[in-house]
Amino acid sequence: KATVSVLYCFSLKGWLRAIIMTETATPNKLEVRVLHKRNYGAFFFVDCLTTKFAGKPFGMVSVRCTQETVFKNCSQKDIKVGDVARISGCQDTSEKFKPRPPRLGFFQCEEFEVTEAWIDMVANSSSANGRMTFTWMHPRGSFLGVNVDNELDSEQTPPTRRPIAFIQCTSAQCERVCDYFNGELPANTSKSRVVYIYDSEEHPNQRWRDFLVTPPEFLHGVIARVMLVNPDVEPAVSLSSAVNTLSELRRNSQRIPGDIFRDKRLSVFPKEISLRISKLNTLYMHDHGTEPEDPTIPFSELLYDVICYSDGLYWIGHNVKRYLVPEDRCPAPSSAYFKLLEIKQRIPYHKDFVDKPWAVDVGASPGGWSYCCVKNFNISGVVAIDPATWMDKMMSECGLEQLATSTPEEKAIFQKRLLAPVQPPLVLHGVGKGGDVLDHMLELADDPNCPKFSIYVCDVNLEPVFAVEMVEKALPLLASPCLVVLTFKNNFRSKSKYNSHIEPLLERLQGFLVDIQQVHLFANTTLETTVVGRIPEK
Repeated sequence: KATVSVLYCFSLKGWLRAIIMTETATPNKLEVRVLHKRNYGAFFFVDCLTTKFAGKPFGMVSVRCTQETVFKNCSQKDIKVGDVARISGCQDTSEKFKPRPPRLGFFQCEEFEVTEAWIDMVANSSSANGRMTFTWMHPRGSFLGVNVDNELDSEQTPPTRRPIAFIQCTSAQCERVCDYFNGELPANTSKSRVVYIYDSEEHPNQRWRDFLVTPPEFLHGVIARVMLVNPDVEPAVSLSSAVNTLSELRRNSQRIPGDIFRDKRLSVFPKEISLRISKLNTLYMHDHGTEPEDPTIPFSELLYDVICYSDGLYWIGHNVKRYLVPEDRCPAPSSAYFKLLEIKQRIPYHKDFVDKPWAVDVGASPGGWSYCCVKNFNISGVVAIDPATWMDKMMSECGLEQLATSTPEEKAIFQKRLLAPVQPPLVLHGVGKGGDVLDHMLELADDPNCPKFSIYVCDVNLEPVFAVEMVEKALPLLASPCLVVLTFKNNFRSKSKYNSHIEPLLERLQGFLVDIQQVHLFANTTLETTVVGRIPEK
């Protein structure tokens, strides 16, 4: 053997290979997922995702293939992005070449064998746009929950923080869920999306912890599933490895009645891989008992297992608790009710505006925000302004009174009712345009019996500039302090024009408001945001 090695080294290729092998670690095997492939001279490079490499629990490695590399069941052309392969060779630990982030290092490949082709995993899947596609880089530049552009430089490698849970939601809500829980977005692979959730003693996620105790009502119908995973369990590159790991965990843990692959026992994301898992059940899963379930245990308290695919890895949860988020919301006059409800639960100073005597709601029909002021802020009286006469029938619970304001006689009746004592609850609906009704109210501003409004809300369906102009007009009627909530509708053709229109308006609001926030609420449409601030106490 020694003689053969010496003769082999006399050739140029053998000499180069001998040098590489002397500067690398001992041979090992890796399970990898193909992310990108390219030819570079005599080398064939495959950027792959793997686990337990270079001291990191997971990350990207650049696999270097040469003419001596043996491709067992495929050729270079047959390798597709998303395929899982088993490779053997050595890690290149030389310092001649530094890997470009987010790559952790180089691996000299001797054998390359595809074990799970991506096309086989999703052969029976379908979505609105066709089959489930493989992507690993999010448009915002994140990889495995890490912002590559902002958090990495040439001297850094990807951080090793691990998610503790995944939240499944629709594509329309994923950005908002991510921002609310301070999470990260993985790449978009299927129609539904998941969000990485992080929480640790060093970096506590208080919103997440509060959510586990009691899910906020405005998240009902937004979050489809909550899937907890075990941070101490290594993620798997292939589905077969994930199932095998889960099987081993079950063998070494306390037995739980029931088969793991019953719906109550295993939660899978995305659903496209469910059929593949059922086939692997016969290969990797063993009998864990089929004792009858205890009917006295509530469904929400049953422990279950999780296999969640995201960014090329399968994350595993074993014996984790099931958290259920109600799909149905409480009855409300309109979806706008949940906008103000979310604002109340988001702002830290909302207690300063509870149990106040008066609020004003501009653009009130069909009554969602007025209803929230009465029921959730416990406001005694609300002046609801809208030219539409229709109000939801639920507004009868709030003492709804409708008064026209178009003629001088009607205006006088409205002003007299406004100055009269209030028997709560009361929603006084002034039927008319916002600016006109505010003018009628401003005529009473110097009257000592004229109410001062502690909450001003506006959900008028006009351009944002009108919302700002109306709150500026109403300033003499507003108390100090006063909560101000405005919906900025997007009536523009592009997001850039919308943002350029909003910026000067926010500067105008800074002239009399503090603690201004522009929030994309869960009840907002895709093309609108909500601005909240407060008039400070004098």
